Amino acid sequence: MPRLFLGQREADFFSDITKELIKDVAGQKIFYYTIREDLSDIHEVYEESIYKIFNPPVEVECMVEWQPSEVKTTKYGHEQIKTISAYLHNRDLLDRNLSVKQGDYISYGEYFFEITSIVYDKLVYGQVERVTSVKLNAKQARL
Repeated sequence: MPRLFLGQREADFFSDITKELIKDVAGQKIFYYTIREDLSDIHEVYEESIYKIFNPPVEVECMVEWQPSEVKTTKYGHEQIKTISAYLHNRDLLDRNLSVKQGDYISYGEYFFEITSIVYDKLVYGQVERVTSVKLNAKQARL
């Protein structure tokens, strides 16, 4: 659709409808955990931390796509690794002043997942400055 027929008012209208569908109709939510890099003990060489400190969780309404579990057989037995994709509304993130980062954690149900990638998934009629959806790909975290 050309820019002539889709102005800011129409884009805001579509965004509000999408946000309402995610919040009221889908009814799914995740809890987003931001890692506190200033309080976590980060290794100087590997830049990783075994014990991480998190900010309090933020409840975020979204649509979750549950992927089939990957089953691995190791010397200790069978292991199932779950993966999910969570679709968040970009305007909701802006309203909450929440910036999602790769490496942060989310929880869905009783499982905890580490965010492995962030994809800006949907645009409003191909207009690059109007992002509608952010897709978080996450893999189940170990204890």
